[in-house]
Amino acid sequence: MIRRVTAVFLCLCVAASGGLAVAGCGSDSKSKSGKSKKKKKSSKSSGAGPGVVMQNIQFNPSNLSVKVGNTVTWANNESVGHDVTADDGSFKSGAPGALKQGDSFEHAFEKTGSFAYNCTIHPNMTGTIEVTQ
Repeated sequence: MIRRVTAVFLCLCVAASGGLAVAGCGSDSKSKSGKSKKKKKSSKSSGAGPGVVMQNIQFNPSNLSVKVGNTVTWANNESVGHDVTADDGSFKSGAPGALKQGDSFEHAFEKTGSFAYNCTIHPNMTGTIEVTQ
């Protein structure tokens, strides 16, 4: 009887902690221009759409044109921390410098416009996403 109670208790604890872990994962948030998501280190790209690489304290390409509905992925390929912050506040990857080497940030653009962005800790590191129909 004690073994059975212990086994049931253990199963409930595992199920509860797994449920909390799943509930706490991800950070999909709605912004003015679409949806954003920060991803931790990954060996594979999601293949969601066009990409921007952070390397040599620059965004490459610094100017990118996409269609409404496209998701842009920014990937940090260097040992220096970066962030991606829209000048108008419509999207943000997180705290300044929080994207470490191997981290990426995705944002889905759901409306047309020109979206200038920067790395807040590297003032000369800027870029623009042009979103068209």
